[in-house]
Amino acid sequence: MKAKGHENILVTERMGDILANERRRNKHTAPKVLTETHQKCLHETRLHMMALEVPQFVISGEETTLTCVFDLEQDTLYSIKWYRDDLEFFRYVPSDKPPNQFFPLQGLNIDLGRSSNGTVYIQDVDVSTAGNYKCEISADAPSFQTVSAEKMLTVIVVNDSARLPDPSILAASFTLLLMCHFTVW
Repeated sequence: MKAKGHENILVTERMGDILANERRRNKHTAPKVLTETHQKCLHETRLHMMALEVPQFVISGEETTLTCVFDLEQDTLYSIKWYRDDLEFFRYVPSDKPPNQFFPLQGLNIDLGRSSNGTVYIQDVDVSTAGNYKCEISADAPSFQTVSAEKMLTVIVVNDSARLPDPSILAASFTLLLMCHFTVW
């Protein structure tokens, strides 16, 4: 069952049954130990994704920044993971040495010197950088709660002779939008 006012917090059916039975036995008050445990469960699992900042459009050749804004409240951060089209490409685990890990993917040139915590800097964007980006935040013990959010990033190529990537590296669902402009003399 879900605790009222706490949509993201699950209280097990067993915990609910125990509380209900103890209230019946003790008329109006539940045992203090169960009440405190129940309240502790409700207050320790409050990891929130505040915002995911992924630009909708980026011009080919430029740099872009992806930012994941979150609130741990009383939790401790375990990890921040970044995915493009469900493939992990960057991980930040503060307890690891070094805390940043990069998993190479086509079109992702990450500035590891500046990327940290909830922010990833992508340099020299090209059409293969486009995709669905997801940020996943995980809390450490005792809650182990995980939240995530995702957004699409589209790359715009602006030049006289656009070079397209090799078709063999494009996913079957890859969308290519071409806009052509010309001048008649």
